[in-house]
Amino acid sequence: MTTNTTLAPPAPAPLSAGGRGPLRVLLVVAATVVIVIVLALLTTGAVGLSALRMVADRQTLPAGMRSLTVDTADSPMAVRILSDREAAEPRVEVRTVASRRGDRQTLSITNDA
Repeated sequence: MTTNTTLAPPAPAPLSAGGRGPLRVLLVVAATVVIVIVLALLTTGAVGLSALRMVADRQTLPAGMRSLTVDTADSPMAVRILSDREAAEPRVEVRTVASRRGDRQTLSITNDA
């Protein structure tokens, strides 16, 4: 029977009482800087998001309309076309995100029949 004896690694040199104080101060300062930066980034993000608002518009389509053309012009938006079996009348609903009150894009319907 063989017994393996491994020696424990040597302990690190102990910090003197004068060495712990500056290290603690350095850690507190680093943590404070990180907290201030995170708060600044969160504040900037919150202010940026608060400037955005959802704008919705809804209009009834003409009953005799056979085709629909969607022109988004220079507005960045996604277009989804949904069918609803329970709908009583044809309609179009548009939702966009605007950054200012004057940026609202109104929905215009023309019947080219």
